[in-house]
Amino acid sequence: MKRLTPLVFVIALACGLLPISCMPKVQPPANVQSAPMQVIWSGSSAGYPIRWTTKEISATANPPSSTRPVIFSDIGLTILDFSEAGSTQTSNCDFERRSTLLSVVGPWLSLQHDDSMHCGNGTETTQRTQALAIDLTHPKRRPLLTEIFSERAVLLALLNAPPLNHTLTALHAAQPQTTAALVALLANSKAVCGSMFPKDFLNRFAFRQVRGGQVLVRLGLPAGCKASEVLVWLPVPPAQTRSFAQAAARKQGFLLADQPAIAKGRTTTILYHLRTTGGS
Repeated sequence: MKRLTPLVFVIALACGLLPISCMPKVQPPANVQSAPMQVIWSGSSAGYPIRWTTKEISATANPPSSTRPVIFSDIGLTILDFSEAGSTQTSNCDFERRSTLLSVVGPWLSLQHDDSMHCGNGTETTQRTQALAIDLTHPKRRPLLTEIFSERAVLLALLNAPPLNHTLTALHAAQPQTTAALVALLANSKAVCGSMFPKDFLNRFAFRQVRGGQVLVRLGLPAGCKASEVLVWLPVPPAQTRSFAQAAARKQGFLLADQPAIAKGRTTTILYHLRTTGGS
C-alpha cells in the first residue's frame, strides 16, 4: 500500500470535516521539503478557541464537541475552492494559497486569501486576492456587514466613502436606498473595478481600529479596482462593545492595526495539486 504523505493525510482529515467528497486526484507537491510549522497566533474569542499557524487556520467548537470539534478549517475551505476551480480544467494544475488572518473580533474571523493557479505546461499563472469574513456561530454561511451594524449606518458610510462616492456621482444614478441596491449598482458598472465589482462586497470586511465608540472597517476589493480597499467608520453596536474592546486590547482576538506585529510577515501556505493524467 502506498504511504500517504503528511499533506495528503491533512487533506484527507479535512475531507472528513466537509459535507462533500474531495477531488480524487489530489497529490502532494513533488520534491518539496516541508518547512517546520510555526504558531503565528492562538487564543479564544467569543469562547471559540482559534489557532493560526503557517500550515492552517482553524477554530474549534464552543462548547467543546467530540463529534465535530473543528468548526472551521482553512484547509477545508481551500479544498472546496480549488476543487471547484480545478473541475473545469483538463490538464494538471498546481494551486497555492497564502492565507492571512486579518482580525478576530467576537465570533468573526476576517481572512485574506492570495491564490495562484498554474495549469498545463504554459508559463501563465492566474492570481487572485480575496478578503472574506467567517461567522463562527454559523461557519458555513457568510456573514454580511449589515448583520453586525445597522443597514442605515452602513449605507450612509458607503455612500460617502471614496472611491464609491466619486463613482456614484459620475454614474448620475439615483441614490440607492439600500446596501443591496448599492452593491447591485456597482456590480453592473465597471466604474470602480475594471472587471466586476464583487457581489459579496459586504462579506469582505475586517476591523482595523477602535476609537471613541466607533470602529474603522476595511472592505477589501480585488485586483483591477481603483482601490484595494474601502474604509468606513461605523458606530460600535452596544451588544458588541465588550468584544471590540477585548480585541482592541488583544485580550480576546485582535484588530487589523495590530496584525503586522502579530504576524511578523508570516502567512499560512496551503498547496493543492490536481492531476488529470498519470504521474506527479
